[in-house]
Amino acid sequence: INSDGTGHFGALSTEGVYSEGVMEDIAACPALQNMFHATSTESDGVNTVTLKHYFVLLPYAFMGFNFRTDGGFRFVGYSVGARLDQ
Repeated sequence: INSDGTGHFGALSTEGVYSEGVMEDIAACPALQNMFHATSTESDGVNTVTLKHYFVLLPYAFMGFNFRTDGGFRFVGYSVGARLDQ
């Protein structure tokens, strides 16, 4: 995530199709501590979709939920990650 509130990401579907996109307008949720939201447009070179992302950042982990916003608002994925100390 860049200091200007943007970020790049890549995703691999269960069918093995890779897509990538740019998150825009990353901002903190006003009522929930450590919760952020962003919008993105994602493309696999053929199809393009618009997404809304919500994610929680903790000191050593993150959790995110993605919703497709073109043609409705429906859940399409989640992500988790953690920092592993050596």
